[in-house]
Amino acid sequence: MKVELYLEDPMGGGCGCSASMKDRMELVKRVREEAQVWDKVKKSVSGEYTRAVLSEKVPDEKYPEYVREAVGSGAELPLIFVDEALVHSGSYPSLQKFKEIVQSGGKQKA
Repeated sequence: MKVELYLEDPMGGGCGCSASMKDRMELVKRVREEAQVWDKVKKSVSGEYTRAVLSEKVPDEKYPEYVREAVGSGAELPLIFVDEALVHSGSYPSLQKFKEIVQSGGKQKA
C-alpha cells in the first residue's frame, strides 16, 4: 500500500515577516503536531509513505498526474492518496481518523 500526503507550503504566503510572533509560534506548533500524527501512522500501519509540500516554486510537472488532477478539480490541501486514489482532502485528520483511512486502504472516503 502506498500512502501519500501533500501539504500546503506553510511559508507559501511569503516570509511571514508581517505575522505576529504568536501566529508564527502557532504555525510551528501545528506543523509539529501534524508531523507527529504522520510519524505515528507510519509506525502503526505498514506501507510505503511519502510526505511532500506543494509549492508554487516547484513546476507542476514535478508532481504526479493524479495530484495535479486533484488540485485542478478544486480539491483542497492537504491531500491524502492511498494507491494513487484521493481518499481525504481539505483538513488534516486526527490520529484515529488517519489510521482508519490508511487501515481501510482508502476504501472509506472521508
